[in-house]
Amino acid sequence: MSSTIDSIDIHCPFDAHLHLRQPGQLLELVVTQITTGGIQSAHVMPNTVPPITRLEIAVSYRQDIRQAKSSGVTGVKTLVESSPTRPNVSNHARFIIRISKR
Repeated sequence: MSSTIDSIDIHCPFDAHLHLRQPGQLLELVVTQITTGGIQSAHVMPNTVPPITRLEIAVSYRQDIRQAKSSGVTGVKTLVESSPTRPNVSNHARFIIRISKR
């Protein structure tokens, strides 16, 4: 006896590969589109110039996303691991990983 699945309910959609680029109109457009489409969480690939290699740049980028996003959406962001990134930045950056409004 076999069974089939008629539907799948996804209660908290997650985009695992989202490029937001530089802050500005494109970032605002993408955030608006994904939230309108029901995405509630995302792993953000910044692709910014300069790259996000320092904590203060990551905090600033988080603020740009917060200003562009709808309330109730949780975002997850990335800190670029590179030679200029201090080894302890990842430990200190934990507070910036979640960008939801609280």
